[in-house]
Amino acid sequence: MTTPLDRLLLATPGLRRAADALDAGEAAGEVALARAAWPWALVALRRRLSRPMVAVVPGDEEARDLARDAEALLGRAAVGLWPTIGVPMGGAVGPAPHLVGQRARAREGVSRNDRLIIVSAAALAEPVPDVADRPLAVEVGQQVRLDALLDELAAVGYERTQQVEERGEFALRGGILDVYPSTGDLPVRVELFGDEVESVRAFSPFTQRTVRPLSRAVAWPARDREDAQVRWPLDVMDDALVARLAPSEHERALAEAAERLEDEAAAGEFAPPAELAERLARSSVIDLAPPMGETEPAFDAVEARFATRGMGEAEAELVRLARNRRRTIVWFERRGDMERTRARLERVSVAVIEPGQLP
Repeated sequence: MTTPLDRLLLATPGLRRAADALDAGEAAGEVALARAAWPWALVALRRRLSRPMVAVVPGDEEARDLARDAEALLGRAAVGLWPTIGVPMGGAVGPAPHLVGQRARAREGVSRNDRLIIVSAAALAEPVPDVADRPLAVEVGQQVRLDALLDELAAVGYERTQQVEERGEFALRGGILDVYPSTGDLPVRVELFGDEVESVRAFSPFTQRTVRPLSRAVAWPARDREDAQVRWPLDVMDDALVARLAPSEHERALAEAAERLEDEAAAGEFAPPAELAERLARSSVIDLAPPMGETEPAFDAVEARFATRGMGEAEAELVRLARNRRRTIVWFERRGDMERTRARLERVSVAVIEPGQLP
């Protein structure tokens, strides 16, 4: 479901034409748009089209930044980050558990209509297992066989330890199972009463104290299966709408990835960068490119000049925008945060906009 802000952005001529073309099942071509506007445009298009979208950016750092911005707009559950693994599959050194988990989660999201997947061109140069592991999930009230659950955790790469400290570890003490999910910010504690899950809690790995109760815990794989054959990422994205961001930079990023994976290239498992770039171009239904020369962007967007360090700096920036005759909208996740901030502002006049409204 689109929001008022989505509709405002999609009313601009460039994005309106693109959205109409995608609605009709056609390629939208290139839309000029500053980098700061990419998350807004992608989120608006994803909500309008109700199709899974895969946004391809040149490098890993840009992919992480874009995923973080998209999560702020869509929510974490609706956004997946497909990172580079950085090591050859089957090599002596395996990838970090959190990278394996992020990739598995993103891969599953490619087939979900409510997902936006962010991937770097470099990650497309890496092979993936031909079979995607599903996450292990337990929830309060569920009946489980503890021995089977432990076997499943071990099968997807979790290591048994005395006490969990890092992602990809689990520990068992009596009827209490601690697991640090490969994609989790905190480990979780699953307390069993017989075969029933009595409680699930997130806890601090440092103090071992409960941070918050949960109704459900999900553990994505922490290691790829050793016997898996390989496929190429583009092979598992056929059902998604593919968007290229800054496409002119993709071939260079792919060439750099090829150099890092030259051992696999020598084994004949790596497609040439130019071939990957060409295939990506054929798969893309929309390109977002930074405006060049006299090109007019679909809408104007600029990045923040700096991150404010307190209320004084934040209010000074709001005053600057108001003096430049900018209508400025600030939004909060919680009403309480909004009310507290409003009470502290002294140099700008503030109007509260209720959810669903937009001036």
